[in-house]
Amino acid sequence: MKTSPLALINVTLFSLFWALQIFVSKLEFNAGAKAVPFTL
Repeated sequence: MKTSPLALINVTLFSLFWALQIFVSKLEFNAGAKAVPFTL
């Protein structure tokens, strides 16, 4: 089965999107210790 370039691009973008989500959530978790009083 041949993979179309578009499918490959979609998978790559999807992977990058999740990598970014995880990265941002880690930053927010680290900053969250200081930011919690402001969010309540």
